Amino acid sequence: MHPVQEFVEDGFYTWIYEKPRKVLNAILSIGLVVFTISCCLLPVAPNIVKIIVFYASLTMFSLLIGLLVVRLVLFGIGWLVLGLHFWLLPNVMSDELPVVEAFKPLYSLDKDAKKPDMLSRLVALGGAGMVFWALYRTGPDGTSVRQATQRAHDDLLEFFNLAAPKQLSANQTGSAEGASATPGGPAAGESSVPNEEL
Repeated sequence: MHPVQEFVEDGFYTWIYEKPRKVLNAILSIGLVVFTISCCLLPVAPNIVKIIVFYASLTMFSLLIGLLVVRLVLFGIGWLVLGLHFWLLPNVMSDELPVVEAFKPLYSLDKDAKKPDMLSRLVALGGAGMVFWALYRTGPDGTSVRQATQRAHDDLLEFFNLAAPKQLSANQTGSAEGASATPGGPAAGESSVPNEEL
């Protein structure tokens, strides 16, 4: 603050106004600290909390990938068929906008963009058709996809140490039985002690 407090007609003045603190801001600040500490304590959290966080993260990732694929397919159809630049949720991947504004506008249609000529659209359509045909010819059947998905799911749960206790104990029991049944040694369930000593 300036030591001389006087009003000069051609001076430049500013007013400092402090907004009163809201209860919501205090609650959000405390919540942010609790959330950060909770993230740090995730390795020691109960198994159910880890599983909930795992599936919530996987769901959000799947939704994001699905949204990006739908956007790309709609753009491709609009560009190939009509020659238009149509984007669904054009700001969804923007780093400069807040989360609420990332979903506005719902779509954008750039009518001023230069339309591609018919030859380039036909070449792109032929290339896309060949890619889809190759994927169809070499793609696995439904049973293989289901089995691979189940294996990937089980591997992820095992990697993050989230497998159910029964499944873990069954895997450990199976490996222990396999280890005890060595060639020349007693079979699983048999005693290696002679009968006379029993």
